[in-house]
Amino acid sequence: MRVLFVDRSSAISMWTVVTPVTQALIESGHQVCWVKMCTPSLPDHCNLPGIDLRSIHVSDFAIPASFIPQMLQFSPKFRDLLCEWKPDIVHTHFAVPGIIARWLAKQAGCRVVSTQHELFGSMNPLLRWGVRFTERYVDVITYVSKIAAHSYGLDGQTLANHGKAVVPRHVVIHNSVNYDEILSVVSNAPERVPHKLVCVGRMVKLKGQETLIRALPRVIATHPQVHLTLIGAGSDESRLRKLVHDLGLQDHVRFAGWLSREDTLREMATAQAVVIPSTQEGFGLVLVEAILCDTTVVASDIPVFREVAGDGGGEVLWFPHGNAQALAVELINAMDNGIGSQVHDASRELNVELRYSVERMSMAYLDVYDDLLRRKTPRGS
Repeated sequence: MRVLFVDRSSAISMWTVVTPVTQALIESGHQVCWVKMCTPSLPDHCNLPGIDLRSIHVSDFAIPASFIPQMLQFSPKFRDLLCEWKPDIVHTHFAVPGIIARWLAKQAGCRVVSTQHELFGSMNPLLRWGVRFTERYVDVITYVSKIAAHSYGLDGQTLANHGKAVVPRHVVIHNSVNYDEILSVVSNAPERVPHKLVCVGRMVKLKGQETLIRALPRVIATHPQVHLTLIGAGSDESRLRKLVHDLGLQDHVRFAGWLSREDTLREMATAQAVVIPSTQEGFGLVLVEAILCDTTVVASDIPVFREVAGDGGGEVLWFPHGNAQALAVELINAMDNGIGSQVHDASRELNVELRYSVERMSMAYLDVYDDLLRRKTPRGS
């Protein structure tokens, strides 16, 4: 089997999810190609030994709809690569460049799998149209959560969980976390730092960092030693930096940029609390990782976080998304509880580990690929 994964080089979380699937494919004797759409301002990330890595370079464009000229540049190069590499399966993810990749892959006679990480309503109208229009070229559409699937209008009768003998066209396959990796980082991490808050995510409006920053003055009034590390980057970074300056919080907030996965986990493992203030998410990988780090979690009360947390949700401090005052109250509660009050809950961690194990997710995707190839009509027939 020859499987080709395609997405932007900057989609770090997506390549993290794809990595264990790739490893499972290679261990089973299959061939894998990663195709990354790269721009000068967004360097490559997450390379993996044993794959055929291809980069397709496109330009940066200083216009809001920059993805249109980027995909026009991407298309002929990707078409040539499909003709050269001749994959059996093409697996697309985010709308850019997934929209054009779906169409070109189907033209080349490939089976197409597409994973929806984003909530449908979180995309701009043009991307929503493109995703809907190209669904006809996709053989199996997977969703990283039931909430993500519901955002595309799927109900319980249409939607099926993985596990059927014949894989349905629409199926939920939750993302995974590498529990062994997290355990290794946590066991070797320094002691927790009192009053340390960590927030991980792209700096865009939906991730809610503005709400967190606006909550800080009230928290600092009660706990003057509180300091926040923001891990990530994005289009909102300059605006968030200005907000920090305007509120006089420069001594309490650190913009760390993107860190390596190991360093990010170490930051979470040494924090007194991990804050996840998103207003929308398709899954919520950071929430699962923070629970496995045995760190107090303060998270916005949105449906997907409740779904992902499952039985571990009782340990999360919830607040209404976008409500800075309510977030400040929960942050103060987290600081008041102190580090020493954190109790290791092995059963909670075991439940999370089993639900989001690498093995479960990898085998679910391999089942999808195998089923598609069993049903596949030979090329040219």
